[in-house]
This record gives sequence, structure tokens and C-alpha cells, in this order.
Amino acid sequence: MTSRPIAAEPAKSDDVPSPQSQARPSHWEALRTDYAVHGRSLTNPALWALAVYRFGRWSLDQRNPATRWASSKLYGALAAASRAVTGVHLDRTCEVGRALHLIHCEAPISINPRCTIGDRVGIMHNVTIGDTPDGGVPRIGNDVFIGVGAVILGAVTVGDGAQIAANSLVIADVPPDHVAVGVPARVYPAIGAKPKAKASARGHGGSSGR
Repeated sequence: MTSRPIAAEPAKSDDVPSPQSQARPSHWEALRTDYAVHGRSLTNPALWALAVYRFGRWSLDQRNPATRWASSKLYGALAAASRAVTGVHLDRTCEVGRALHLIHCEAPISINPRCTIGDRVGIMHNVTIGDTPDGGVPRIGNDVFIGVGAVILGAVTVGDGAQIAANSLVIADVPPDHVAVGVPARVYPAIGAKPKAKASARGHGGSSGR
């Protein structure tokens, strides 16, 4: 198994929060971090998708009914345009941490509106993070990398520092600092992690019907 791909690392910048930083940023600070992580390029479609998401989160925080109504209407129009142009489906109800890196916005990225995504997560293109018929949705930890074409479904937890290999199907929990590979995915300790018993994602943490 290989360690976290270099491409997943965000740009070095004082605007990118460290793992030790715990305070939640303002919406403006979060957007500044998104700008730094995505190469400070205003032509990056991933940045525009995240800008619309951050605006949607700001809209939800408005206490004045008129302001919230007007900003929500504007968000709805911007979100529809963003999905059509960027292919990123990221609703404002999704809980997203700091420094989310949408790497290579060249194919659709679909994230369930009820998902939770931690800090400094890297997601490549053609990724689906979605629910199952029972309504369960994934919870993604901090410092996770999700490779191109990966699918994560159901009420699973992807632990901090985990890596999901390209084209893998994750339907069960992935422990922290492990790599998930295959269809359905099996999990292995990442290079540098303490040796642990190998586990099959088919049976780990529950049945595959979650």
C-alpha cells in the first residue's frame, strides 16, 4: 500500500489551518481557506462550488426572516447553476469542515446532504458519498483522502487519516489510519501505522446491507 498521494496535500499557506487548530472559523475565513487550498485560482470550478456552499451556510445562520428568505432564494439559484457548471453536488445542509480539497473537478462529485465531512479532506472526481435504502449516511473524519471513482455508502464511519483507494466501494467502517481497497473494500493498515489485524470491509462493523 502506498502512503497518502502527494496530490491530496493542500497548498502550503498560513491560511490553511493546522490539525492543532480547533476553533470553528467564520464563513469568510472558511472561504479564504478554500481559496488557498485550491491554488488561489478564481477560475477553479471547485472553488466556485465551495463558495456557493459557504454562502448557503451563511444564509442558514441569518436570524432576520427577510434576510434568510432572500438569501435562501439566491442560494437556490446559485446552487442549481453550480451543479450544472461544476458537477459538484454539495448542499448547504451537509456538515463540512475546514480546508476541503476537491481535487480535479473534472467529473461529478455527489455528496449526500446529510453527510458529515471533517477537516482537511481530499476528494477526487467521480466520487459518490451517499445513503442506502435505510437512510444511513457516511461520516468522514479528518485528514481523509478519497480516490477517484470511489463510492462510500450507508451509515459508515471513515476514521481520521484513512485513505480510500480509487474505484473502491466502501460499505462498512474504515478504522483511522487505514487504507480501504476493492469492491467491496477490504481495509489494511496504512504505511507507518501500527500493525493491526486485517479486516474485511464486507463484514467489518456490520453487514453489507447497511
